Formats: sequence, structure tokens, C-alpha cells
Amino acid sequence: SHIIHRAAGVFSILVTFAYYLLTPILWCSILRDEAICPGNEDGDSPNSVHGWLTSLYFASTTSSTVGYGDVSIFGGGDELTEPEGWRIFIAILFMILSLIVSIVGFQAGLDSNFELFRRKLDLFASRVVEILKDGGVIKERSRGDDVFSKIWYAKIMLLSEIFIIFTILNLLGVFSLQFSIWLSEEDIQISWMKSLYWAVQTTTTIGYGDVTPPEGFRWFLLFYLAISTYAVGSAFGKLRDFSAKLESMRLLYAWQQQEASHAMLADFSGKPDGGDGDESKEIDQFEFTIASLVLMGKVSSKDILPIMEKFKRLTQHKPNKITPADVSGPIKRRKKRKDILKTRQKATREPRQNRRGSIAVGRKIVEAFREEVLSSNATMKVSKRENQNSSVDEKMSINHSQFSVPKNTFGIAIDDSKIQRKLLAKLLDCVGIPHDRCTVVGDGRDEIMGFEDYVISFIERHPQDYFFLVVDENLDVFDDSSNHETVSGSIIVQNLRKRL
Repeated sequence: SHIIHRAAGVFSILVTFAYYLLTPILWCSILRDEAICPGNEDGDSPNSVHGWLTSLYFASTTSSTVGYGDVSIFGGGDELTEPEGWRIFIAILFMILSLIVSIVGFQAGLDSNFELFRRKLDLFASRVVEILKDGGVIKERSRGDDVFSKIWYAKIMLLSEIFIIFTILNLLGVFSLQFSIWLSEEDIQISWMKSLYWAVQTTTTIGYGDVTPPEGFRWFLLFYLAISTYAVGSAFGKLRDFSAKLESMRLLYAWQQQEASHAMLADFSGKPDGGDGDESKEIDQFEFTIASLVLMGKVSSKDILPIMEKFKRLTQHKPNKITPADVSGPIKRRKKRKDILKTRQKATREPRQNRRGSIAVGRKIVEAFREEVLSSNATMKVSKRENQNSSVDEKMSINHSQFSVPKNTFGIAIDDSKIQRKLLAKLLDCVGIPHDRCTVVGDGRDEIMGFEDYVISFIERHPQDYFFLVVDENLDVFDDSSNHETVSGSIIVQNLRKRL
């Protein structure tokens, strides 16, 4: 991983260097464009230092998408000229190239260089939290509340990082601009507030162009514009990826709550639970690993299906193992040579059929494009295909749109987390069970330890009704002495079935 990050950094440096080298060569030496590469007041040619500096400044404003408008092929300020059409076309190509450099060069390289720093910063923040917990500054929370505190902490850290970087960049721009004015011999007066106004429009890549810094300040802008562009792009990228990070945290928390139970055996082995617990069901370390990766959202059934298909092909549909006979041997080598010979003979004997086949394939591709992309039912077909592939064993789709629970249904749920109890209440409401027929418990030791007796008594009082029961797998119980005990939800359900 470190080598990959280093290679990305080197590549970004080479791309950026080539871009900045190409710009003055193109506009000063080849095109000799006086609007982008002007000479100074002494009448120097466009190839002067002044012209090259202006062209480099033009490269920075273009690649950073700031675009103040003070340097362009049409001139700058009030003196606008109409260049030839071919020059405008080259400028269009140059803008596209600048955008590619901005994405590939700046952001890929800076991401690779700062990724290690971000990881170290996260590790440091985690250690600080642990130190504060050990010192009693932060109180230890239950597992259910702890995951929400982590989510809240992640939000605060993300917003704080964006705010700090944005503030530092703007302050750097303000003080640098004032320092440049102090050194400049030009008669320019820009207030501190106006400097902040210029810095904000630069770091946000808006670039109105209504504030004109000293001309010597362009050396600083070569670097400042590139860093500002990266900061804005990185901030938007973090906000975009944050929802995926939160979902990953939630799935990881759900996986961490898994304990050895009959429900786990049924889910991870793929064998349905018979109710009393089938002692023949078992899972090995590989089944546990794959099931855990699916549960945490690291892989999906779409990732696993091609692997299983290849395994079946390599084993020639023999169960469970790849044997030496599948790898080598005279029979397999002889069969492979026969297959190669048949393929060559077929290719030699049927060239015309191949051409006809190519035409037929092309027609089928066009037909598939028209049906899948241009057709108004394309979205429905894609959704239907995804639903069909979501289960390996399911051979037919079942329509659940008309399903509803019976009106005489009670909803009973238990969870040791206050947040989860609120979600369970919302779940029962979404199922269609009226609020007055729903009961959600789990607040404290008495409610958890007395749950079985409560459910048995409740069901016996309503013999003609249905019951929708949701039980958390791991119920954490604490007594007055803070002694901890975990009650298995699947065992509770088994006990209820036996007693009923």
C-alpha cells in the first residue's frame, strides 16, 4: 500500500510538471500569443520572464477552475480582442487538458501523500478518547449507545477538519496578499476585509476577478491555487463518502454483536433453523469469514457468485475440492490438445460463418441497447434482474405488495438499547400493527429477565390472536453492583416455543 501511494505521488508530480512546462512552451514559444504570454513594458518578446510567468499563472487559474478572467486569449481587463477561430479551439482543448491534470495530477497525488497522515491522525484521536475514558473524563457507555457516540464523533471530526483547513488557507491568503502589497511598488490599496473576500472566492474556486492583486503576487498564486482546489475537492469528496462510512460503522457494530447461537448457525451455514436447534449444523472458519464479510457489507452475493462459478468449473462440478487430477495429468493434457485442435479446425473451416456470426452478434448488441437503454421499461428490467440475482437458491419471485398482517396481531419486541427500542417501535408501526397493540421492553434487568414469563402470560390471555415477536440476540444485563451478564435472544425464543 505504501508503494502504491508513493507511485501515485510520483506520477502526480510528473503530470503536474509536464503540464506547467507545456503551457509556456505552447503559448509563448509555439503560438506566441501576446494575450496569455505578453512582453513587459520595455517591449520584450513574449518569451521573456514576464511572459512565462503570466502563462504559468494562466495555467494555475485554468487548472484550479478559479478563472479570474484577468488573463485569457481574449486579453484582460477592458482591452478585449477577438482571436482567430483556431486559437479559440486550441484554448478549448487546453481547458479540457487542464481539467484532466487537476483530477489526475493534483488530487490523486495529494490524496496519496496525505492518506498516511489522515490514518495517523485517526489513530491519535482514538488514543485520546481511550485516555479520556481511562481518566474518567468520558464515561463508559453501553455498546448500543457507544456506536452512536462514534458516529457523532466522526461527524464532529469531519466538520472540524474541513473548517480548520479552510480557515488556515484563507488566513494564509490574506496575510500573503497584504505582505505582497507591502513589498510591491505599485500603488495598490486593498483592505484586510477585502483581502479576506479575495481569499474566500479563491479557496472556493469561485474567482469573480473583481480584486486585482499585485502582479508579483502571481508567483505565490501558482501554488496557492493548486492547494485551494485540492482542499475544496477533498472536502466535497469527504462529505460524499461520509454516508458510506456511517453505514460501514453500523454494519460493523451489528457484526460485533453476533454471538455463538442457533440463529448464527442457521444464518451462516445456510440451513434454516428447525426450531429446537439442529445439532448437525456447523460452520468452519472459512464459512464464518465469508458470512462475516457479507454481513459487514465488504462483499455481496454478486461478488461471491463468480467465485463459486469458477470453483465449480475448476473442479468439474465435483464437490468441495480441487484435486491434482484437476490441475495436471496426461488425460487432461490430451483433452486440452484435442480442444485446441478442434478450435483451430473450426476457425479454418468456417470463416464465413464467423463473419455471419459477427453480424448477428452486432445486431443482438444493437437490439439489447435499444431494449435495455432506450426503452422506457429499462429501469424496471434492471430492478427485476437485481431482485432475481439477490438470492442464489430462489428460483421464482414472490409478490409481497398485497401482504398485510392480520388485524388481530400484537407486536412484542425487546432490546437493551434505548435507541434500538425506538427503532423497533417504528418498525412495528411500519409493519402495520396499531400503536395500542405494540409493546417494546428491555429497559433494565427486571424487564429483560422477566420477558419470558411476560410473553407466556400475555399469549395465554389472548389465545385467538397472532403475535409478531422481535428479540435482540444479545441482551446485556447489569445488576446493582454493575455485574454484567449477556442473555441470548435465540435461547429465549427456544424457551418460549417449548413452554407454549
